Amino acid sequence: MIGRNLKFIQALIVSIAIIGCDSKKSNDMAESDVNLKASRLLDDNRPKEAITLLESELDKNPQDNKIRMSLVSAYAYIGGVRISRLIKMFKSLESLKAISEPYPEISDSMLDSEKSSLNALKVAMVLEKSAVIFRTYQNIPTLTTDDGNYLKQAIVVAKDLVDPSQEDSLYKAILELIYLKHILATQVFSSLGVADIDQKKSCKPDIGRIHDSFLEIGNLMIDMYSDAAIAHPKMSERLKSLSEQTANQISDLTIASTGLILLDEASILFLNKALIQQGFTKLLNCEEPQS
Repeated sequence: MIGRNLKFIQALIVSIAIIGCDSKKSNDMAESDVNLKASRLLDDNRPKEAITLLESELDKNPQDNKIRMSLVSAYAYIGGVRISRLIKMFKSLESLKAISEPYPEISDSMLDSEKSSLNALKVAMVLEKSAVIFRTYQNIPTLTTDDGNYLKQAIVVAKDLVDPSQEDSLYKAILELIYLKHILATQVFSSLGVADIDQKKSCKPDIGRIHDSFLEIGNLMIDMYSDAAIAHPKMSERLKSLSEQTANQISDLTIASTGLILLDEASILFLNKALIQQGFTKLLNCEEPQS
């Protein structure tokens, strides 16, 4: 179901890129002097000055959604987000195939070695399902570290919107999707291949990094679905289902990872192979060979 419905999310985000362009024209006349000044500063490629101006105004009027969204847009702007890029980057996205294979059941009566093996298998399956979802976003441009920091700040500012409009919620969902790609590029995926990993002296799954990275990713995706649901109430039930499934996947991974404190050699090799095959090599902790 996740795979089928991401096609809907793709269409949703393209829609807001177009809607955003159209609606901005109709709202320009109603903008405050502060928003107009900030807009002109952005047009003059002076985003930091625009941010300073808007932050000062927001401190005075924290409930003003227009000022807040202008500040969000300013942070996104300095983070490299442009409407033209938003439309272009979704043209080549492909729909996903649903993965419904159940996870193995683990009972208290099993031997520790059996539990270890099944926990390793469960984590590998979660990684595989996650890989299918995440690779849908491979055409989204990767941000620089500075761009990512500004985009993250834009999302933080947007979280305090009061009764956000449909347009604002969809724009926030776009920013969350772009930041999701940034996390994947910097914390999860790697260009390393099997040959590169084999040259290392010793590699083990970094359980803490796996847990923390996928927890952050999962929460970001849940926020994205929630924002999209606000924007399209008719699709709220489907998006709620996506949010719940994502939460379940993250919960499954968290529970499984707690059982991986002590891994036997066979389980380490199995997980290493799963991480490499799915491109999650940044989740490995490898020691360089001694000279």
